[in-house]
Amino acid sequence: MAAPALYQDIADELREQVGRLHPGQRLPAEAELRKAHGASRFTIRSALQELEREGLIFSAQGRGWFVRDQRPVIWHASAPETNIRTDISPADAWSRGIRAQGREPKEEIVVETVAGLPWIRELLRLEPGEHMVVRRRRRYVDGMFSHTDDTAWAEPVVRGTAIALPGDVLPGTYAVMKALGMPWVDPPETTIHARPPTRREADLFGLGHGVAMYEVHRVRRTAEGRPVAVSVKIMPGDRNVIIFK
Repeated sequence: MAAPALYQDIADELREQVGRLHPGQRLPAEAELRKAHGASRFTIRSALQELEREGLIFSAQGRGWFVRDQRPVIWHASAPETNIRTDISPADAWSRGIRAQGREPKEEIVVETVAGLPWIRELLRLEPGEHMVVRRRRRYVDGMFSHTDDTAWAEPVVRGTAIALPGDVLPGTYAVMKALGMPWVDPPETTIHARPPTRREADLFGLGHGVAMYEVHRVRRTAEGRPVAVSVKIMPGDRNVIIFK
């Protein structure tokens, strides 16, 4: 293994260098860094990976290491979630807000049918033996992992709809629920908890020391108060700002 003091010293120097560069600028090549520091390839790579875990730099295959855009993204949590776009994906309120900031959203979606957590089952008023459909999304901004967003729906309600199928739903889940006679009222009921990351979350997001997590619970209800969807978002505090207005 690399000598901890050496690779950490190199990481400290690189961290200062990154602070003087602009997003997208290239760091010196690894060969240059090895020569400048008299260090092995493994030691240099360990220092670079330390900065990558902190979200300061990223690697491009065959091109080297570059400074990452460290501006946190703004999520306007009160924005209406209705959507009429079918020409772009993703096209939900969060993604539209990211594009409005001049940045690029991306998401990966996995759809599962599961028994689910008891507190979500209770909110969705599921009977014993009934399941929920969970749309699990990993979301990225300019290629950087931003947050996870898992939304649960009562399976008997969304059975046979686009919500229960893989992939993005266009023009959106609100349109599906409206067609079913269960449109929800904006904005959803929202609760935010700040807490330390779990070890799995720290590894998943590549978090530096001292970064707090936002755990956001959102319940979408009809005008009559019936819950139709429950979301849990896990958002690192160093790359997300939440605004209500």
